[in-house]
Amino acid sequence: MQSYKILVFLFFASVSAQNDFSLEDLNPTSDTYGQIIGPSYFSNTVRVVGFFHEYWGTCRARFGLLNDIYLDLQSQGIDDVKFIGVGKDQYYDSLDGMINGRVLPWVQDSNSDGYPVWSNFSASQREVFIINYEGNIETSFDITPYNPSNSEDVLNLTNLILSYREEADNCTAEE
Repeated sequence: MQSYKILVFLFFASVSAQNDFSLEDLNPTSDTYGQIIGPSYFSNTVRVVGFFHEYWGTCRARFGLLNDIYLDLQSQGIDDVKFIGVGKDQYYDSLDGMINGRVLPWVQDSNSDGYPVWSNFSASQREVFIINYEGNIETSFDITPYNPSNSEDVLNLTNLILSYREEADNCTAEE
C-alpha cells in the first residue's frame, strides 16, 4: 500500500496530513457548502475522491455519474460512502457547468500553491481514488471508460465502490 503526504491548507496556511486536504466546498447544493472539507471531514466512511477539469464535457459527465451513484446509495440507506470532486481554480469560470444539478461537494485546488492536492495525490484528469475507513488509499482508476449511459458500467462502478465498504465490514466482524 502506498502512503501519500498531502498538503492541508486553509486560507493559504499549510500543514501536512496523510491522504487529506482541506478546501472550501463551492457547491451551493451540497450539504457541506461553504465548509472546509477533505477526506478526513468524512471520517468512518469510504471516501471517493474524483479529480476533474470543470470545463471538459467528459469530466462533467463522469462527475455526474458519481453524483448519481451517491444519490442511489443514499436512497438505499447507505450513508457511509462519501464523495468529493476536486477541480482546479484556473477553471473557476466553468464551475457552474460542473456542479449544476449535482449535490456532491466540489472543491478547487489552488494554482498559486502549485496545485498541491493534485500533485500529492499524483492525480490525473478523471482519476478517482477510493479511501478506506482508516484513511488509506485502497485504489485509484481512470473513470473515463465508465459510460454514464450504460447501466452495466454504472452497476460495475457502484459495486467496485461498495466492495471497499464490504471489506471494512468484514474486517470489523473479524475483530
